[in-house]
Amino acid sequence: MAYLSQKESTYCIQALEDSELLVMKIEDFERIVDGNYELLLFYKKMIDNVLVEKEEHANSFKLLNSSDRYKQFLTKYPDLEKRLKQCQLASYLGITPVSLSRIRKKSNLIK
Repeated sequence: MAYLSQKESTYCIQALEDSELLVMKIEDFERIVDGNYELLLFYKKMIDNVLVEKEEHANSFKLLNSSDRYKQFLTKYPDLEKRLKQCQLASYLGITPVSLSRIRKKSNLIK
């Protein structure tokens, strides 16, 4: 469920590695953070970081071509590419796996 709208989320999250999740009702979360300044501050910082990440990712589609998005990804997340399947990375970059393969091939020729 989407927290702010309290409606069914349109997104599905898939863990790419072993993960631990904490699941609770919205009411329980709000009761826990109510009056807890440190926890509210932590939550605000988390939300701020997510918003910045989402904005940067959206802007990359407006301002960069697919090759530059790939280079930006490698710079920002240097070790993550090795842990992703090609189709997962291609999806994140908004391109097909075939296009990603071509970009990788070109970038290896340039090095």
